[in-house]
Amino acid sequence: MVKCCVFLFVVFVSFNVFARSLVCSAYVNLEFKFSNQVDSNLNEKISIGREPNFRAYVTQKENDIFIVEAFIVNQEVRVYGEGTLKSDTDRIKASIWSREEIIDIDCVLAH
Repeated sequence: MVKCCVFLFVVFVSFNVFARSLVCSAYVNLEFKFSNQVDSNLNEKISIGREPNFRAYVTQKENDIFIVEAFIVNQEVRVYGEGTLKSDTDRIKASIWSREEIIDIDCVLAH
């Protein structure tokens, strides 16, 4: 029984070490659209938010590497940004520019 509880504790702590809280924001044509705090899980695509013309996601990989992804609905395009979030000054950004609009998605570690 003790071995089972110790195992479950170790597994629980291990998963929480990798989980991160992020604050992700979206802008269209430099106009603020939304900001959401999300809790990431290792190798799981998490929805950041959506607007009528795009959907945004973040995925946490090993070693504090994150991928920010946006699917632009009216253009059937996906854009990605990848980087490391280890300190309060780190930021990941994905941007797409077209004739009609500029879409920016960025994420930082939550405090």
